[in-house]
Amino acid sequence: MIGPLAAAHFLGVRQTAGVAIAALALIALLPAAGAGLALQAARVLVIALGGLGCVVVAGVHDRQRADLGRITRIAERAMIPSLPAELGGVRLAAHTARRPPARASAATCTRPSPPPPASA
Repeated sequence: MIGPLAAAHFLGVRQTAGVAIAALALIALLPAAGAGLALQAARVLVIALGGLGCVVVAGVHDRQRADLGRITRIAERAMIPSLPAELGGVRLAAHTARRPPARASAATCTRPSPPPPASA
């Protein structure tokens, strides 16, 4: 039962199902010394139900990992502003936006106008 539990925590659904099937095959093929048929059937049932539970848990973990990854990407896009293609006459190689960088227009690359002179 330890194998499917560990697989559910560290692996995906398919791998957990494989470990659970392997555990079920081992428990079914290796009879316990001095155990009757009823005890062996109970052991197989416990391992089968435990393995099924571990597969369900692995599925929940996979969905939670996918949700966390999606939320992380959304938060990164919201918190990290897109870099301009050009800054101060220097073209930037890194862009945080997935879309192709827009060409900088003359309006965005102009220097700010100096403040008006103070009247005396």
